[in-house]
Amino acid sequence: MMRKWEATLKQIEERASHYERKPLSSVYRPRLSKPEDPPSIWKLFHRQNQAFNFVKSCKENVHVFALECKAGDGQRIYLVTSYAQLWFYYKFRKALLHCYEVIPENAVCKLYFDLEFNKLANPGADGKKMVALLIEHVCKALEELYNVHCSAEDVINLDSSTEEKFSRHLIFQLNDVAFKDNIHVGEYLLKEPNCSLTCSGYQWH
Repeated sequence: MMRKWEATLKQIEERASHYERKPLSSVYRPRLSKPEDPPSIWKLFHRQNQAFNFVKSCKENVHVFALECKAGDGQRIYLVTSYAQLWFYYKFRKALLHCYEVIPENAVCKLYFDLEFNKLANPGADGKKMVALLIEHVCKALEELYNVHCSAEDVINLDSSTEEKFSRHLIFQLNDVAFKDNIHVGEYLLKEPNCSLTCSGYQWH
C-alpha cells in the first residue's frame, strides 16, 4: 500500500512540475486555424454599438452577428467573429440557427428583402407566387433603371416559414453590383431619383 501511495505521489509531483514549466492558458481562445495563424475571435456583447466599437479595434477581419436569446422573444445578443468561425459552429449549434449578420451603417450592401405575412390572417395568399412576381418585377426594374441583368437564378431565396407565418429572405447576387448603403436600397425601393448603385467601381444615379 505504501509503495502504491509513493508512486501516486510521484506522478502528482511530476504533473505539477510539468504545469509549472508549461502553464495552461488563462484565457480560452477557440482556434480553427493553424498554430502560426492569429487567434480566433469569439466575443459576445449585449449592445450593438459595443460590438461595432470592438470590431473597429480588431485587426482581424471580423463581423457582427445578432443572435436571438430565445427564439421568438425579440431579445438579442451580438456576436463578433469571422465568417469561418461562425460557419464552423453554425453547423453544430442549434442556438446559432436564429442569427443574422448586422450590416453597419454606411456599408456597401446587396439588394435584399425580408418578406413575411400571417397565414391565418391571409388564408387566400399564395406566398410562393407573390415572391416569384416580386423577383420578376425587381429584375425588370434593375434592367430599366441601371441596365443590370438578373433573373430568379441570381437570387438567394431563404425560407424560414412556420405554420403560422410565411417568411422569405431574398438576397440578389448581382455580379460586381451593390448599393452604396442601406439608405440607397430604401430609396431605390421608394423609386427616389437620387438613388445610387455601385457597379464595377462606378456609381450610377
